[in-house]
Amino acid sequence: MFKTNLKYITLDEALDFIQENEMKATHYKKLRDYYLGEHPIKGRTLQDPSKPNNKIVSNLPGFAVDIRTGYFSGEPLTIVNDDEVATELLGDILEYNDFQDVNADLDEATSIYGTANLVLWVDEDGEIRMKPLTPLESFVIYDNSLNEEVVGAVMYHKYQEDNQVMIDVMVYNKDLIRHYNGKVSNPTLVGEEPNFFGGVPMVEFVENKFRKGSFEDAI
Repeated sequence: MFKTNLKYITLDEALDFIQENEMKATHYKKLRDYYLGEHPIKGRTLQDPSKPNNKIVSNLPGFAVDIRTGYFSGEPLTIVNDDEVATELLGDILEYNDFQDVNADLDEATSIYGTANLVLWVDEDGEIRMKPLTPLESFVIYDNSLNEEVVGAVMYHKYQEDNQVMIDVMVYNKDLIRHYNGKVSNPTLVGEEPNFFGGVPMVEFVENKFRKGSFEDAI
């Protein structure tokens, strides 16, 4: 969980949080590999090549997540509001986004990693869109108050270009969304847009208050 005393997320603070999130990446990748059946036993080698090196993976993590996700998200959600107009509007937004699939993917990611995020944006047609993100590429930032109010969020992607590590960063605040790109140590502002949502358009979902994946204790 990322927390700050600031009420506004700057690029410098976003980069500091990204560096902190990268320290958790090894753990997140381990959970992802366990879910996909890429268990450490598959890489076992023996000093004596003449000895049998049989390796069997019983992918209980994948089984547990799939059963849990099917149980929790298998039935379509029904979302209503006391205002019939609001209910119809919300229903249109959810249908436009194939929300049942979005919800299942979000539930799956949360079950694997212990935490996942749902980001919203407005597309070129003026429609509200939404997409689940893993903690390997995003995080929500809270303030240090007892209420733990959301003050910002970050979505990022690192990549190689001309033998250099580059980064693409979206920094979300309550009033503005800023897009940065460039060398990982010093990305530059390439665009910004007003945030029409009235709040940070990224929501964190957690498996439990400790943000532990559903099979983490079984490893």
